[in-house]
Amino acid sequence: MDRSLQRFAITCRSKLQKDAKKASKAAKKNKNEAKEESEQNQPKPAVLLLEGVECDASTLKNFDIKTGMQVLLDNLNFTFVTNPPTVLALTTYPRSVVYVGCPIVPQVSIEFGDDYECMWAVESSPKSGDFEIVSHEKVFTPEATALDCRVKVFCHAVQSTTEASSRDRVGRSVVFYLAGTVQAAPETADGFNRLLGVRQDFNRLRRANQPRSSTGFDYLDSQTQAVSTASTERQEDELRLVTYNILAEPFATSEQAYTTLYPYCDQEVLQSEYRIQRILAELLACDADIVCLQECDLRTFDAYLLPILGRRGFSGHFTCKGSTEGCAVFTLDSTCRVVQRVDLPLKNVLRDAPHLSNLYLQRPDLQDIIGGKLGTVAQITVLQSTRRPQQAIVVANTHLFYHPLASFLRTIQAYAITEALGAIQSAIETNGLQQDFISLVNGEETNQLALEKESRLAKCLLSSRQVDRTDLDSTTSAAQTQDKVKATVMLLGDLNSSPNIAALQFLTNGFATEEQLNYVWEEVKHFFWGDREANFNFTNIHDHKEKRRKAEEEKRQALKDSNAAGAEGGNVEELTEKLEELNLYLDSAGLQPVMTHRLGLMSAAGFAPYSNYTPTFKQLLDYILVQERDFEVVRVAPMPSEEVFGEFEALPSAVIPSDHVAIAVDLRWK
Repeated sequence: MDRSLQRFAITCRSKLQKDAKKASKAAKKNKNEAKEESEQNQPKPAVLLLEGVECDASTLKNFDIKTGMQVLLDNLNFTFVTNPPTVLALTTYPRSVVYVGCPIVPQVSIEFGDDYECMWAVESSPKSGDFEIVSHEKVFTPEATALDCRVKVFCHAVQSTTEASSRDRVGRSVVFYLAGTVQAAPETADGFNRLLGVRQDFNRLRRANQPRSSTGFDYLDSQTQAVSTASTERQEDELRLVTYNILAEPFATSEQAYTTLYPYCDQEVLQSEYRIQRILAELLACDADIVCLQECDLRTFDAYLLPILGRRGFSGHFTCKGSTEGCAVFTLDSTCRVVQRVDLPLKNVLRDAPHLSNLYLQRPDLQDIIGGKLGTVAQITVLQSTRRPQQAIVVANTHLFYHPLASFLRTIQAYAITEALGAIQSAIETNGLQQDFISLVNGEETNQLALEKESRLAKCLLSSRQVDRTDLDSTTSAAQTQDKVKATVMLLGDLNSSPNIAALQFLTNGFATEEQLNYVWEEVKHFFWGDREANFNFTNIHDHKEKRRKAEEEKRQALKDSNAAGAEGGNVEELTEKLEELNLYLDSAGLQPVMTHRLGLMSAAGFAPYSNYTPTFKQLLDYILVQERDFEVVRVAPMPSEEVFGEFEALPSAVIPSDHVAIAVDLRWK
């Protein structure tokens, strides 16, 4: 310890002497004055102080050093800080590509700290090298004046304390330069997404009485504020919902994406640094209360969506489908409080479902597919309205199985979700909000897994809005009321079903017609795991009826041939195999489970021509389904014209960052 103090004193005095010489020359002191001053400042031994009292350094060991100890060196006082909060690394978007109007949030690696603070600086003009401080927020949105200018960010780590008398510990500030300059997006001069222009009037309607504090989104807000004297606020009894399949990064940047799926699209536009910034700009401009996302990968959620939307006041939750992507839901804290989150893997409830026993008996492989291979999940979030404390909102977010020959699977999955929503709604209206909804629909097995996932996400340093288990408990406790709680349910997501298909008809009508079900269940015979292309395409239900009639005739003839072959010693095995195939076809109607629900769901956004627009497929697949008894539709975000869709051949494009378009609606409580 003595040697450490000596080295410390030598280093400090060396620096002080250099500074003193410079000051002496600047003041042009004479030799006598300099000599007199030097004699007065003869070096003295460094003194170690502990709580203001001199301490014998020779008795100390390394582990005895504590924050707050001091070293007195001449007339200077230095304070020890052990394990100071330190910023280890800072990154933004890949290659530091940033665009005008798109928010930036740093990804910060911290040691000995639990938070960080930022200060952003932008060049006063391109290549000038003169930087001006423009923001002290964690999120920074470059303005048009920053075009072609460099950006740097000062960042220091913070260790918060729970003691009222103590101040947070603040680490040393570190400066990072973004590698590139601020760019304009290819499609517009100011880099603002053209889709936002189509929905400008919709986006201008902000939440009523919602304060707009300076949180790094000022420029984005200015782009969506109204320029007329018309009302620019939504009413307090309105709720804005958004569902959006954002196209997972692994799907957009694969070799197949470049060469087969989106060959018309420039590879730069498919990169995450371009698409994510456009997606965030769109979501922030929409100013929704509840946002449901599909095809969201964990990296995108953790690094970009959660920190930026968290700064906007959202709580977020991510659920993986068991592959490279999953679903994410964000709810605005000022509008609705999270009571509980329920992750419902549909395979868990369908694996041994009694109503599917006949199907599994005829097709055992389907039990393995439905109850094992399919990773489809329903993210169910139980919310309590902050404006209507006696009103619960049960939101389900899902992305149903995609295969063109799997309408019957999507119908089964839709049924499982309605069963869960109905059970939760009934439980709330019977026993209130203070109960375990996870076990109600999912069993105890996955309860702990869900809580661990929430706890992991709650530790994300980039957002102060995340919900951990303690928050959930306190929220649930606050949700207890003596009056009866009313619950409404809603289903948002990519349902991979057009409006006239059985799954959608089942959801909106409570049942599917016999013709629709016959058509759907005919697919059972043709669907096998691993088949990527549809080899079955009936143009209408009459084709199915005609094929069924012929199959019945063939079965009768096969029975005759089988009996005759048996009597004559013919090829019975071949005929029996054909007969079994025909039986499977004819028994498909008997495989149909009885599936109904009484939720009274309607498509709040109506039925647009399409929400998914690719070179080979154009169809409406995304929906916001709500209970008609509880809501009336106030307005629907307009869809871009086919001219906008087709300007770049298809989606995604430089205009729209996904192969889907977001569906957004405003609802009013009845």
